[in-house]
Amino acid sequence: MYFGQMKFGTIPDIGFAISHYSRDYKTSYGRNGKMSVEIAYITSGRVKLTLYDKDMYAGEGNVLVIFRHLPVSTQTLGSEVQSHHTVLAEFSDYDFMLLEDYKESNNAFVIPFVIQPCEQTEEIAKALCRISVDMAENREKNSLKSAVEFLSLLSKIS
Repeated sequence: MYFGQMKFGTIPDIGFAISHYSRDYKTSYGRNGKMSVEIAYITSGRVKLTLYDKDMYAGEGNVLVIFRHLPVSTQTLGSEVQSHHTVLAEFSDYDFMLLEDYKESNNAFVIPFVIQPCEQTEEIAKALCRISVDMAENREKNSLKSAVEFLSLLSKIS
């Protein structure tokens, strides 16, 4: 299991906040040096993430965190529709360290790549939906509110 340890000096910009549905989705990240973090709540189907030849899996009820500046690839598994609610935030000022084991930190967020279903994952799902609705209603008006809620999610996950 991988963890991302991150510190940042600015409030993020919300890049997108959407619900996504796909049968055969496959993509790779890591080509852009910009720090962007995507939090997704899987509502159906299964996803495989690969980072440095290590596989991680997420399914229904899991929360998935992707640090898109890393060489992570994702793909749907099986033939059923994979769906998720997802929010992407971009940070212009950050420090990041990849951890292979959990290490508590007092001055940084320590974020797992996959979070198993629990009481908090339902709260995260609801927050992701709120951010999506707010950004769809009025992106300019709700961008700061949504960015603060995203930071709150990172805090809960950490």
